[in-house]
Amino acid sequence: MSHQIILEDPLSHDGIHDLESFWWILVHTVLTSAGPGKWREDRSKSLDLLIAGYFDGPHLIMAQCKWRIFARLGKDPEDWVNDLLKEMHPYFEPLRDLIFSWWAALKTGFDHEGYEYHNIHDIVLSFLNLTIEKLNDTTDEETEREDRRRRSYQDGTKAAILEQRCVEVVPISPKKATQAQTTNATTVEPESLTASDREKKRFKK
Repeated sequence: MSHQIILEDPLSHDGIHDLESFWWILVHTVLTSAGPGKWREDRSKSLDLLIAGYFDGPHLIMAQCKWRIFARLGKDPEDWVNDLLKEMHPYFEPLRDLIFSWWAALKTGFDHEGYEYHNIHDIVLSFLNLTIEKLNDTTDEETEREDRRRRSYQDGTKAAILEQRCVEVVPISPKKATQAQTTNATTVEPESLTASDREKKRFKK
C-alpha cells in the first residue's frame, strides 16, 4: 500500500499510488524469495526486522517506515532504500537498478507533483523494458517447474469456475521450504433434495 494512502485515508487515489504499491510488492519479493517458487531460508535478524517494519508489523509502524522512504525523517531517504537493497537476495541482483530508479521516480513525483507524478506509468514501463533488454535468458529447470506449477494452478481454477464445481485449494505460492505439489481437482456433488424428498426425510425422523 502507498505510504500516503496508509495514513491519509480518504485521499485522492492517483496512478502514482498504484505504482508505489507495485514497487513495494517487488521489494517484498526480492527480500523474501530466493528464486522461482522458492522461499528464502537465510533470514537474518536484520532482514526479519525490515520485513516486520515495512510489511508485517502494526499499521502505525508500517506507515512510519514507508513514510521515511519518501520523506526526510532522520536520515536521507536514499539511505533507507539502500538499507533495503542490502538485504536483497543475490538471485535478484540484476533488478537493483530497476528498484532504485523506480523509487527515485516515485519520490520525485510525490515531491513536486509534476511530470513524474502524472506520467509515472510511462516512466515505470520504460524502466521495465530497459531491464528486460539487459537481462539474459536465465530460464532453467527451477523456472520451468515453477511455470508448470502456476499454469496447472490457473488451468485447474479456470476449469472449476467454468464447470461450477468445487476443487481442493492449491496455494498460489509454494509452502516454505517445500515445492508445492499440484493436485487434481475433485468434484464434490452437493446433496440436492426436492420438496417431496425433504418431507420424506422429515417424516422418517
